[in-house]
Parts: sequence; C-alpha cells; structure tokens
Amino acid sequence: MKVLKFGGTSVGSIIAIQNVIKIIKNNLSNNELPIVICSAMSGVTNKLNLAATYATQQNENYLKILKEIETAHLTVIYQLISIKRQSDIIIQIKMLLNKLEDILHGVFLLQELSNKSQALILSFGEQISCHIITELLKQHKINARYIDARTLIKTDNNYTSAIVNFEATNRLVKKFIKNLNYIPIITGFIASTIDNETTTLGRGGSDYTASIIGAGIKAQLIEIWTDVDGVMTADPRQVKTATTIPYLTYKEAMELSHFGAKIIYSPTLYPLYKQKIPLVIKNTFNPTHQGTVVEDKSHLSDSVIKGISSINNVSILNIEGSNMVGIPGILGRVAKALANNKINVILVTQASSEHSICIVVTQENSHLAESTLNEVFNDEIRVGKIDKIKALSGFSCCSIVGNGMRSYSGMAGRFFATLGKHGININAIAQGSSELNISAVISTNMLNKALNVVHEAFFSHNVITLNLFFIGVGLIGSTLITQIKSNADYLEQEKRIKIRIIGLANSKKMLFAETGIDMIKWQQILKTSTKINLSTYVSTMKQLNLANSVFIDCTSSRDIVALYEKILSASIAISTPNKIANSVSYDEYKHLRNLANKHNTKFLYETNVGAGLPIINTLQNIKLSG
Repeated sequence: MKVLKFGGTSVGSIIAIQNVIKIIKNNLSNNELPIVICSAMSGVTNKLNLAATYATQQNENYLKILKEIETAHLTVIYQLISIKRQSDIIIQIKMLLNKLEDILHGVFLLQELSNKSQALILSFGEQISCHIITELLKQHKINARYIDARTLIKTDNNYTSAIVNFEATNRLVKKFIKNLNYIPIITGFIASTIDNETTTLGRGGSDYTASIIGAGIKAQLIEIWTDVDGVMTADPRQVKTATTIPYLTYKEAMELSHFGAKIIYSPTLYPLYKQKIPLVIKNTFNPTHQGTVVEDKSHLSDSVIKGISSINNVSILNIEGSNMVGIPGILGRVAKALANNKINVILVTQASSEHSICIVVTQENSHLAESTLNEVFNDEIRVGKIDKIKALSGFSCCSIVGNGMRSYSGMAGRFFATLGKHGININAIAQGSSELNISAVISTNMLNKALNVVHEAFFSHNVITLNLFFIGVGLIGSTLITQIKSNADYLEQEKRIKIRIIGLANSKKMLFAETGIDMIKWQQILKTSTKINLSTYVSTMKQLNLANSVFIDCTSSRDIVALYEKILSASIAISTPNKIANSVSYDEYKHLRNLANKHNTKFLYETNVGAGLPIINTLQNIKLSG
C-alpha cells in the first residue's frame, strides 16, 4: 500500500488541486487504494496564527482574516465542484468556520491564547482542505472518505509540538486499515491526546503524519508531493545552478534536514528509517520528474557529496579561560544546562588543549544560552578561571553532506580551501566521526557567496563561472565584450569557463544584472540605465559578493585606480590595461600586489603600448622560464 501526502502548495490553487486529483486517479491501479494525507491550503496556517494573535490583542481584524480564509476555500468550491454538489460541502465548510469563529471570539474576550487553544485553531486548515479534496474525488466517482487524524494519532499534551504515543497510535492505525475499501483523505499535521484534546505535530507536521501512518501500516512507499522536483543540491533561491538529488540515504537526508533543507521535515524520517520504507519527494506541478528517493541503500553518484545546506542566524558562544585546563566535566555541564532550558545545540567544538569550547545555537536562543552558561559557571567566572561568556551574533552555518565522503581523503581540505580562496573567513568547524557532514560557521553576509562557491567546487563538473564587472566600454572594452560573446561556447566546452557580465559602466551610465547582461543588447540597455557613481559601483560589487568576481578597468582614469585597494580588499580580482597603477611609485605598486596576495585574488595587467603587443605578459613568461 502507498501513502500519498500533498503539501500546502499542492492544494493551494485551482491548477494545483486539479493536478492532485489526477495524481490520485493515476494511483488507482491493481485494485490497491492509496492512503492520502493533505495539508492546509498554502498560507492558511499562517493566517490562522495571525487571526489568533489579533484575537488575543482584541483586534477585530481577526474577523477580516477569517473572511479571507472563507473566500479562498469557497473560490475553489465554486470553480471545481459542480453546482448540484456545492450545497453540501459549503454547509460543511460554513459549520467549521462558524466553530472557528466561536473559538476565536472566546480568545478575543479572554485576551488569552493557550497552547491548547492555539492547536485547536490551527487544526481547521487541514480539516477544511481535506473535506474539499474528499468531495472533489467523489465528484470524479472515486470512493473517498474524510478521516480526521485525531482518531488515529495519539500524542502527549504538548499541544503545539506534540510527541507521538506510537504504541497507542500503531494500534489504532492497524485497526483502521483492516478491510479498508475506500480512499481515506486524512488530515495532516493534527493529532489528539488520549483524552481527545487536539494537538499538532509542529510546522511541517503533515509529512510526519504520512510517516507515522505509513510506518504503522508498513507501507510499500510514501510519496511527499510538493512544489519542487525533490531535494536539491543546494537552496535554489540562493544557488541558481542547484539540481535535484536523485537518491539519498536516510542518514544523508537527516543531516540535510537538520542543517536547513526545509523540503524534509526531520521527524518524518525516523519512523521510515526504522521500518526501511522508501520515501519519494515529487513535484505536483511536474509529476513526470523522478524526484528524490530516500532509502536505506546508497547509490553511486558523480559527486562525492550529495548536497549543501545552511542554517541562517546562528550565534557563537565561546567558553574559554587561561585556567580552564584540568577543570573536569565542563562540556557535560554545558550540555546539561542547555538541555534543561530546551536550547538545541547546532554544533560544538573543543580545542584539544581544553582551553576553549565553542557552542553554536540559534540566534533566538542566544540570550537565554548566554545567561544560562554565565549562571552555571558563575563561581569559575568570579575567580577568573573562565572568562565571562558572550553570545556573538551575525553568523550562519554552511554544511556539506554525503555518505561518500568517508571513502575519499581531502574533502574537508577542499571545502575549507574553497571558502578561503574566496575570502570567506571560518569562525568554527565541526565534523562528525561518521564523516557524513562537515560544517563551517561563517559570517551571514558571506553565506550566499559560500553556498555558490562550494556548489561550484563540488557540482559544476569543473566549469568555473567568472562574473565580470566592466568600467570603460570604449574601443578596448567593447572589443573585449565582442570577443567574450563570440568565444563563449568555446570557452565553456574547451576551457570549462563560463563568463557572465554582471556590471557595465562608461563615463555617464552604469548597469548591473546579477544573472548576467545581454551581450547583444548591452549598448541600448546601458543608455537607459543609472547615472554613474564610482563609489556606488564598487559598493554594489562588494554587496553582490559573487564568486569569482573580476573587475575590468578599460580606462586610463586615476580616480578608478584609487579604488583598486578597496576592490582587492574585497577579494575581487582586477584585470586592466590601465597603466597608471603600475607606473606610480614602486611602493604603491607593491602595495597592490601584496593586497592581492593577502586576499588570495589576482591583480593582472597588460599595457596597450608597443602597437598593442602583450609586452608585460611576454616579459613575465621569459622571467618565469628562467
């Protein structure tokens, strides 16, 4: 038996819901009926949260939010369900919304929102969407029934992030599945206590619902239908060249989900891992794509690592002191204190000298972690054995994940060298003994660049993308652009170099396009662009912070040469025929060369004298040859 789970975006629009119905119909073969789990419509859970917040504040805007929720669902009913069948489903939805309004009104009067009330309020999104999907299937002459997951999944009374009672749940699920002769449309995300009080499984809990029920019936397969083609090698919003990972092991998927891959809700994986049930993540809007298969066995891959993930907004806490060496149990006291305050530790590193311990937590937990640890080590801090502990914010965690790393040497070196080469400083590192994950903590403003350069290093098949920023598009600059355009295919196929022009400027105008400027229409586009400002041009280059950035100065301007120091200090390479920087004092010339070396970048130059002959390069080659 197969379990199909459809996320919020899969039931969030007319087209998406039509696709869902087709997918379910395509799974009605061999007399085997699938089990279907549905989330609330996209955005509805957020609106329910907002309505509850407004009601707590005695803000009558909660009624406006309710009206928006009603309109969204009725629009689907009016467009997809035939007129003769509409009245019954509209009555059901209206009854649910009236009940929801009564609960919110109670919150409004009391000005109090308990976790118990919040869980009950949030449950209505799934209830309404599942009623609509059930009715639509019936309209297509499919024997479907609405099933409330609260009758199947039992939890503790931690209402908004409940822990499942698997013994009671499995008993109910096995009883439910006996002699099942219809397609159950089960509400995701929600459950109940033994006393039948509503609980929720946490954000992303609909995936968990599918996993719980799938494990309970020992399903053949679980499919998670969402709005992307599976798990990607990196976040496609940040890394445009990210691709789908065809296969992952459970452990790889767990690592990726822990380190920010939101496509997988991490608790989903544990019941499946235990029962060795494969999980497939597919795209409702592209159902023919194979998606990502998560299973027990490992598959050969072109890349040693499977994916790159990240956690934004983390904080570093350093526990250090000159007299720390020899004080027993410090790490144990740290772990116990943070656990008692329900603070999750993302990673921890300890110097072999025991002089310092580095703890990384989420930024929202940083102040609590700081006060907790200062209290725990108050005696040691007072006598100077340990320094006062401070939480440092503004960091992110970048991780590479892959089962194959254990079989290859030099993966950590390649990862860290890639970051260092592009001027990305590492503040903390961690690698587990399983060698499934290597993590680096870096400044948040460097995260986008880090993800792109690491992705290029491990997944680009040795094709390097150069991002060019031109100033000066006269005879020399425009000729160079023409050469780049005419040689683009050759450079990519033979030299494994892809060139994008990101910035252009002349004496009057400047233009930027992060995805690349059209090398055919660049002259027309530049004429209608922004007025030139050299400081803004340089600051925009730095702000874009793209990998393999190269500044090309095709001018003879002293003002632009004056900016070389800032450009090289930002780890942006310079290539120029401008003679001024190399014909000033030798100390200034050496300073620029030293800056390039210090920031691990290039300062390349040529001269346009000697009838255009490459004099400098020729002399350098003679010198290099001895």
